[in-house]
Amino acid sequence: MKPYPKYLDWLRYLSAWLLFTYGISKLAGVQFTHAPDMAQRPVGSLSGYQLTWYYYSYSHVYGSILGLVQVAGGAMLLFRKTATLGAAMMLPVMTNILMVNLFFFIGWGAQFTSAFIFASMLALLWHDRTALAGLFWRDQNAEPTNSRRFHRSVAALIVLVVAGEMAFGFAQRGANAGAAHAEPGARERLIGTWKVVSAGTIRPDGKFEPFPEYGPNPIGYLMYDTTGHMCVSLANPNDPHWANPEKPTDAERLRSYDAFFAYCGTYEVREKESRVIHRPEMGSWPHYIGTDQSRNFRLEGDRLILSEEETPPGGERSRYQVTWERVKGSKP
Repeated sequence: MKPYPKYLDWLRYLSAWLLFTYGISKLAGVQFTHAPDMAQRPVGSLSGYQLTWYYYSYSHVYGSILGLVQVAGGAMLLFRKTATLGAAMMLPVMTNILMVNLFFFIGWGAQFTSAFIFASMLALLWHDRTALAGLFWRDQNAEPTNSRRFHRSVAALIVLVVAGEMAFGFAQRGANAGAAHAEPGARERLIGTWKVVSAGTIRPDGKFEPFPEYGPNPIGYLMYDTTGHMCVSLANPNDPHWANPEKPTDAERLRSYDAFFAYCGTYEVREKESRVIHRPEMGSWPHYIGTDQSRNFRLEGDRLILSEEETPPGGERSRYQVTWERVKGSKP
């Protein structure tokens, strides 16, 4: 029996300790957790760390299974008799964890720890490389001579089929990309800055009636950006100035409040339903914050028409409509 180096003992002990720590933290629900408000943020605004944690936190079962694998691997590393088996089991697991930590920028501590465990598993397996080479290569049976041509033909056919599938997939992807470039989706067409044209209610007889608080010629802007954020504002341009800007009267304050409306937050486009959902995070109307403000949308050239039906308390059901025109040069 060849001697077992002392440094391998320390590598497997340290690796076992780290695997126990991370495995138990997953089983206890400490890892793969995130702040509740993260679910409300656009995916494009999340860092690699936040995106990874949000993704893995979806399934507690997955986290528990991964934790159990790490605990089992750590337990096998505690004994020389099972250390090689533990290293063989943990190497692919640690390879995946190391790549996630590196390419999603999880943090220097996590990157160093996973790299250390990965290198330790390689060192343990390298010590038994002769036996492993026999197990996985030298002692394995090849195809029988009389049927070797058949097996190689099947292998070649599989490679050709996969190559054909990939070629077809790339061609289809190129065609879809060309179509998407030629005719952008609704979300891409919404992105930009829009100036209000009109805002009001459509009466049952079809007549358009401007909102009285904003007047017949309102001013306002609607902005959608590529990160999933939006802002909207509406105001009456004829709202009188305060007589004393430093000491406005209560009536002046109330009139200005009624003559201005705005909020900002995130948005989601449901193209098949022709609806855009605004999710205000701040606004002049506090009761809007944290709600879903759903609107029908219609694009007509450089105009965007948002509408929705509502029934005010004690009133009749009506449909309001706000028409916007794209500001020149604001296309993404």
